[in-house]
Amino acid sequence: MSSSTANPSSRRLKKRFLPAVVSLSFLMIAVSALLLLRPYRQYPMLRPFLMHHAVITELSPLESDAGDIRRCSVDQPRGTALAWIFPDGAVFWCENVTDAFTLLLGTPGKTEELRLNPAQTTSPLLMQSKHGSLLIQPPLAREPGELDGTNYIAVNTENGTARTALGMVLIQSSGKTADWWAYCSPSRLDESGSLDWLYDCTVEKFGADNRMTTDGYYYSTPSNYIPSGEGYYYRIPAAYIASKLARFSHCTPGLQLATAMLDIQCQHYNADGYIPTVNASSWLLNDYEIADGFYDTRFNTYIGHALLDLGRAAGISEFTEHAMNYAAFLCAHAAKTAAVTENGGILVDDYAHPAGNLPTLTSLNHQLAETYFLFETRDSDAVQTAQRMLQGIVDTADLWIRPDGNLHYAVYPDGSYGGDDYPYLTYNDLLDLNTCVGGNDSLELLLETKKVWMDANGITGYNQPAN
Repeated sequence: MSSSTANPSSRRLKKRFLPAVVSLSFLMIAVSALLLLRPYRQYPMLRPFLMHHAVITELSPLESDAGDIRRCSVDQPRGTALAWIFPDGAVFWCENVTDAFTLLLGTPGKTEELRLNPAQTTSPLLMQSKHGSLLIQPPLAREPGELDGTNYIAVNTENGTARTALGMVLIQSSGKTADWWAYCSPSRLDESGSLDWLYDCTVEKFGADNRMTTDGYYYSTPSNYIPSGEGYYYRIPAAYIASKLARFSHCTPGLQLATAMLDIQCQHYNADGYIPTVNASSWLLNDYEIADGFYDTRFNTYIGHALLDLGRAAGISEFTEHAMNYAAFLCAHAAKTAAVTENGGILVDDYAHPAGNLPTLTSLNHQLAETYFLFETRDSDAVQTAQRMLQGIVDTADLWIRPDGNLHYAVYPDGSYGGDDYPYLTYNDLLDLNTCVGGNDSLELLLETKKVWMDANGITGYNQPAN
C-alpha cells in the first residue's frame, strides 16, 4: 500500500494546518523585521547613525525653556553611543567604537560649503547646504591609559574622513578603539552670524589638544602631570571648548554643542560638588603633598561658570543646580583655606585634596575667576564670600605689581609674591570682575599696569572693554 493512501487523515491534517504554520512563520518574520526597524521609526533623527540590532534606551530628558532635550544611550555591534535630540530637530551624537565600520553622512540636499583644517587631518570638518549643516569629528583611535587617561595613537589611512563626489563624508574606522562625534542641524550654521567663530572653536581646536568622548572631555596632558607623555590625554574638569561655547547665548548651534558636551562632563561631579583632576601633578605632590584626585579651583570654576550661564540662558535647571552646588563647595573651601588680609579680605588656596595637604599658593587669576563666579551666582552666601575675596585683592593690590610692570603670578604660603603671570589671561579676568562690580579702583590699577606691560611686549589677543 502506498504512503499516499495509507494515512488519509494525516493528509487532511497537513492541508488544514500547513497554511497556519506558514502564516505563523511569516508573522514571526514580520515581527522580527518590525523590531529591527523599531529604532528607525521611533528615532528618525538618529537613523543615519544606527546599525541593525541597535538597542536604544531613552534616558530622562534634559528640561529646557525650548522644550525637553531627549537623551538616549545606544548599544550596537560596533560600539556604544550617547545622543541628544533637541526640540528643533538638531542632534548631537558621540560614540565609542570598538569595531571597524564605514558610514556615509551628508547634509540634506546638495552640499554647498565644506570647511576643514588642512593642517590637521584629525580635526572636525563642517558641511553646509540650503537645508542644514553637519559638523563631524572623525574617529580618533586610542589606547586606555592609567588613572582614567588615554593615549591617542596616530590616525592611519584606515581611520578618518574623506569627501566623496556626492558631497558626503565617508567616515571610516580600522577596528581599533576610537572616539568620534557629529552634530547635525536642520538650519545653516551661518544663520546665527557666528560661523567663523564656531569654526574657530571646533574645527581649529578639536582633534589637536582637545578630545570629546562618551566618558568626558580630554585634553593634552602637561609634562609635569603623572602620568604624561607624547599623545597622552587626561580628563580635564574644565572642558575648555564646551565651556567657551556655553558663554555665547546668541549662537544656538554653539549652545547645543555645549549642552551635550557639558552634560557628558557632569557625570564626573562628586558628592562634594566638584570634578576631581584624576592625574597627579609632580609640582603639587612635591610642594604641597597633593596626590591624584585633587580639587583645582580654576578648572572647576571655569566649568561651573559655564553651567551657570548656559543654565540661565537655556533654562536648564539641571545645569544651574550643578553650578550652585559647586558655589557652595567653593565657599566652604574659601572659609577653610582663607588667609585673612588687612581689612578683613581673604585670599583662597588654589588647590586641595580630600585626604589633606599643605597650604598652597593663591594665584591672582584663580582668585579673580572665583570671585567673579560667586558674584554672578547672586546667592547671598556666595556674594558675601565674593565680597571678602574682592577685598583681599584690594588689600594686596600694590603687592601684585612687579618692578617691570607685569603682575606676579601668585602669593605663596610664606607671604612672598612671585612667578611669571600669563600673557593676558589675568588681564581678561581683571576685566570680567571689574565689569561685574561696576568698577573698582584697585582692579583698574592692575588693569592699567598689565595693559601697559602687554602693549610694551607686543601681547595681543586679550579681551576689549565693552563700550
